[in-house]
Formats: sequence, C-alpha cells, structure tokens
Amino acid sequence: MTPLPSILIPLQEIGAILAALVIFRLVAGITSPPKRRLLGAMVSIVVAVVLNVLMDIVASRAGWWWDSSKEHSYGPMWVYVAQQLLFSGCGGLIGWRIGKKWGMAAFCGYAAVAGLVGALRAGIVVAVSPLAQFGEGLGPRVADVVGWIAILFIAQTVMAVIAGLRIDPE
Repeated sequence: MTPLPSILIPLQEIGAILAALVIFRLVAGITSPPKRRLLGAMVSIVVAVVLNVLMDIVASRAGWWWDSSKEHSYGPMWVYVAQQLLFSGCGGLIGWRIGKKWGMAAFCGYAAVAGLVGALRAGIVVAVSPLAQFGEGLGPRVADVVGWIAILFIAQTVMAVIAGLRIDPE
C-alpha cells in the first residue's frame, strides 16, 4: 500500500492572518463603524494589498527595497494580507474615527504618524529578519514613508466612497 502524501500546513502564515483578523475584529468593535463603513474597510484591505504589491514591485525595480529571496520583486502574499488587515483595515477604521471626532486635519496628522510607524516597522523587520532588504541612502526610506501614507489615504478614500464622502466632526 502506498503512503498518503503529507499535507504541509503553513502555520506561521495562517497564524499571522488569524491574529490580524482577531485584531481587526477588536478594532471594529471599538470603533463601531456602520455596516457600509465596515464594508469599505474590507474593500480597502483588498485595494491596499494590490497597491502594496505594486509599490514593492516598483521599489524593487528602482533598487529601494526588495524581497531577500530574490524569487520575486515582492514578498509572500500572506505578509501583505496580514499587514494590510492591520494597517489599512484597523488603521483605516481608527483614522475614520479620528476624522469623525476631530476633523480632517487630525486625520492628516494621524496618517503622517501612521506612515512613519509603517516605515519604522518595515525598518525593524529588515533589521531583524531576512524577509527584505533596503537600498542605500535616504531615498528608499522617504519612499517607504510616502508609500505607507499614500496607502492609508487611499484606504480612507475607498472607505469614504463606499460609506459616504462626509467625515464631519461629532
């Protein structure tokens, strides 16, 4: 009798996405978005994953940063899904709540800080793991910050188009 083939279950990948989903659910519970805003957040996650992959492809070709495996000019898809659940999904809902409570200027400040945090997180990941590498100089770092801010603004725009364009302070 022939043995059954083994099934490889990617526990790290599944665990990261499940943890991000749990955090997304907690943030959704805390921010209490209307159904259309929540739908907008979920759509923004998909849009942000696509934009993040495209941004990494462009950055890789420009020599700003790249996947260490050099198999592709982008990283593993599970990384994009997990990080955009947190950054665009959770960050988008938090940004919406900040904009609703304190206005668009406060949201812009939040987006700038979140962009810096996203770039800082990327720098830490590059420093402590072999997932990716950055190019030399300040240019790749600036492009990283601008990319994270742009993704958060685009996520907010997608949510606003789906849920309604108004972000009035309470």
